[in-house]
Amino acid sequence: MVRVYLPDENVRDMGQDPIRIEDLLHKLGINPVEVIVARNGELTPESEITLGEDVIRVYRISHGG
Repeated sequence: MVRVYLPDENVRDMGQDPIRIEDLLHKLGINPVEVIVARNGELTPESEITLGEDVIRVYRISHGG
C-alpha cells in the first residue's frame, strides 16, 4: 500500500497499483509545480513510479521573501 503524507499533515493510503508520482499528485488535487516529493526518504522526480510499500511525502514550496 502506497502511503502519502500530505502538506496539511493528512495521510492517504493509495493502493498498490503502480502509478507515476505526477499522476498520483493530480489524483490528490495537487499541482506538481507547487510541491516537491520524497519517496522513501529521497527527493524524487514526478516522472518516477510508485511501487507497493512506498512512502511518499509531499512538501509544499514556499515562495516570497
